[in-house]
Amino acid sequence: MLKNMNVLALTRAIDIAYSDAEVQAQPELQALLGRAAQKLDRVEDYHLVAQDLRQSLAAFNQRPQTVVDLYTLLVADCPVIA
Repeated sequence: MLKNMNVLALTRAIDIAYSDAEVQAQPELQALLGRAAQKLDRVEDYHLVAQDLRQSLAAFNQRPQTVVDLYTLLVADCPVIA
């Protein structure tokens, strides 16, 4: 099954952030990114995974630049669902 371009872009952004040394120093953030990547690998609904990740990342006060970049991607792609 060919993956959607949004899924590929999000997976790449998660991988970049996950590999960041500043992220690796924050086990909770690293685990969050790992869970999101696993959900995407299982072909779960992209929008639900992206929305959940966006909301979860918003709770982190200090985000490394790679996570800020990931969050920016999510904001542009996933409007807030009330």
